[in-house]
Amino acid sequence: MFFFYTGLTLAESQIQNNEPNQPHPIEVSDIKDANYSAYVTYLAQHGKSPIEYVLDKFKDHDVVILGEMHEVKENLELIRDLIEPLYHKAGVKCFAMEILKSKNTVLANQLVMSKEYDQQLALRLFRDASWPTWGFKEYMDIVKEVWKLNNKLPPHAEKFKIITLHTDRDAYDRLCGSKNKSSNELPGDEHMAGILVREVLEKGEKALVQIGYNHSFTRYKQPRVKNGKLVDEWPRFGYILYEKYGDRLFQICLHLWQPKLTKSSEPSALVRFMEHVLKLNGNQPVGFDIENSLFAFLRDRDNYYFAYQNDVAFSDIAQGYIFLKSTKRLGGITWVKSFIDDSNFEKAKAVSLKRGWIKPGECNTPQQLDEKLKKLFEK
Repeated sequence: MFFFYTGLTLAESQIQNNEPNQPHPIEVSDIKDANYSAYVTYLAQHGKSPIEYVLDKFKDHDVVILGEMHEVKENLELIRDLIEPLYHKAGVKCFAMEILKSKNTVLANQLVMSKEYDQQLALRLFRDASWPTWGFKEYMDIVKEVWKLNNKLPPHAEKFKIITLHTDRDAYDRLCGSKNKSSNELPGDEHMAGILVREVLEKGEKALVQIGYNHSFTRYKQPRVKNGKLVDEWPRFGYILYEKYGDRLFQICLHLWQPKLTKSSEPSALVRFMEHVLKLNGNQPVGFDIENSLFAFLRDRDNYYFAYQNDVAFSDIAQGYIFLKSTKRLGGITWVKSFIDDSNFEKAKAVSLKRGWIKPGECNTPQQLDEKLKKLFEK
């Protein structure tokens, strides 16, 4: 691979020339404007459409993990649009969803394998999700897309199924303390990993996993920080699985806003760098590898994912990457009218108070809370 420009950093030069020594980390803030063209050239040579990129990963991997920033319309539409090609082009027949509780897997598959779509059952599943306020149409649309696919299949064809991952302990329990912290229940990441092992990896199946980005890491332990000091490193869902199953898994980061150490409304230097490169690439939606690429050894000293662990580089927190739009252009989600009803009102109100979404004395009926949350989440 040859890039037509000069002024490479040492690490960029080593990567370009396939030198055997590990390149030195590259601070994105140190990259000169003249050097951006190399990264754009890499995208032109190796980038694929997001759907093609995900499908291609199933040629060599059994599980592809999409690490998402929650409640982003475009990310959810991508997953919805992947369902049918996953089945027909990649032989994938399982979709694993973090947000729904594992105890409701039977109900979820009852829904997607029924002849008629039961909207009330769909609402019941999401009212009992890991957050009692998860009334978002775009998440429900993914489930409905699975139902649509199954109803197009020949009668004796194997159906596409949903695997629900989350523990029974939900946001209400965590924030409002209704369950004892000494419960024998496995921690969330271990529980979700165990579900995927049992339902997919031990059965030799293939699955697409939708999960929050911090759960998705396969080669990186998330830092636990106290008083500005690293006190522990936290193996999450993807890491737990990767330790045993290795390259049967592949993790993809869906473009997201990353946390800075300094308080600022600006995105981190890594996000600004990526968005500038992608702008030079025409802001085209694209999927591409971070590992074994010119992007692999990037670092950002003011970014939470790098600041406390000096040996961490971009390819540790993202094996692959999908860009749909810049973070400022990514859309919000659509609230499902009347999602809050008597069944989830008390929990939803308690969580909303704890999160500061409503004030004490506000929203004393399901309808009032429903209207408040619609305004909050659709803004």
